[in-house]
Amino acid sequence: MQKFLLKGALVALVIITYGCGIDPANEFAPPKTTQVEKKYTTKEKKKTVIAKTTETITVSKKIEISKSAAQYRNISEVVSSGANDTGLLTNINFVTRWNILGPFPYKAEILDDNKIKSVLHEKLIANEKELTGDETVKTLSKWQLARFESPSKPGEINLRTFFKYKRKNLIAYAVTYLSCKQELSNITLYTGSSAYIKVWINHQLVHAYDHAKRQGKWDQDVIKNVKLRKGYNLIVVKCVAIEKDWNFYLRFSDSKNAPLKFIPVKELKKQRKRNTKTQNESGHTLVCTNKCYGRVNAP
Repeated sequence: MQKFLLKGALVALVIITYGCGIDPANEFAPPKTTQVEKKYTTKEKKKTVIAKTTETITVSKKIEISKSAAQYRNISEVVSSGANDTGLLTNINFVTRWNILGPFPYKAEILDDNKIKSVLHEKLIANEKELTGDETVKTLSKWQLARFESPSKPGEINLRTFFKYKRKNLIAYAVTYLSCKQELSNITLYTGSSAYIKVWINHQLVHAYDHAKRQGKWDQDVIKNVKLRKGYNLIVVKCVAIEKDWNFYLRFSDSKNAPLKFIPVKELKKQRKRNTKTQNESGHTLVCTNKCYGRVNAP
């Protein structure tokens, strides 16, 4: 009897110890591995064309420039908009850092729209809603960490340009992690896409679009009463290309409908150090995100 009680006490102790060791905030913690982030910036190159009427016409041609950046973990911190925010949406108000896997081609030459819709709901990978960006996939595809910053189309994740793959019928996954200092409830998710799209947050499906074909734009889909938990949040997107255009947008606003900001954790730490140093030296706080917007009086 004593041995039985002793064994039971040990089991209970193990359960209590194990339970205390679990940190709910880290349940969706990202991989500790770092990746070289590739930065994709859309710029416009002006080209002079001489028309048949001998008139000179200036044409703007979009080009994509990519360059390697520092080693990053795939984490962005969620930051509330400040009182001095202009209210205009810029790249920082969208989730623009994604770990992307693809492209996966699918046969659609003989499929009508209804059957193409089913492609969105078929699992290419068994645990697609739980992808972490660290999996080894038995295909020619590999994970690539990228940041998209477009002056003319803020927030656009242009997968067609990213992959430089001409085939129309393609699928890709995109994974990112958002870090929150506190729980954010009753917030709104805004998405847009040129094709079909699915969004999971912390393994839960929160949105799927598989209706009419459209041109991808901001805020085409509005999903209310979404929650981001304190700590890490895993966002997984599955995007299916139907035609030539292949892009998506994703952002959040808080309970007061103010756009949230998303800053890579590594950059945010550097900015806070610079802000502290600037405030100590000049008595002013330098307001910086991806760009410096100006100075405000220190509190």
